[in-house]
Amino acid sequence: MTGFSTDEVKRLRRTEQFIDNLLSLDTQTDTETAYLDLIPDTSSEDVYERVNVQVDLEYFLSHLSKRERFIVERRSGIPKEMTCAEIGRIINMSTTRVSVAFTQAMRKMQRLAKYLQGTPEQVQKAINFPQAVMQGI
Repeated sequence: MTGFSTDEVKRLRRTEQFIDNLLSLDTQTDTETAYLDLIPDTSSEDVYERVNVQVDLEYFLSHLSKRERFIVERRSGIPKEMTCAEIGRIINMSTTRVSVAFTQAMRKMQRLAKYLQGTPEQVQKAINFPQAVMQGI
């Protein structure tokens, strides 16, 4: 799932093809340097950032109950996006209760994230007592 409609994807592909036809990255600039050589390589930074996001996400998810984690993962598309109704059928909960549980779990993770970005005392509490922070204690 990209979040784009079929028409938007088609339009983006046409735009991409148009741009590709305008400029080849192998074309020499007026200083005999290829345009490709002027573009910074950020691939290693991208990999590093993705790993950090995965580690951060796992940290937050690991402090949820199994049920909360299942709901958050499925609503977020991990490994497959599911509706509240679909999740409810699997774990025997109403759609409304799944929605409420998702909202509560997200708030818990937001509380923990806020503490981890707060004062040194808040950071220490978040590290030592993540469950208490998530519960608002």
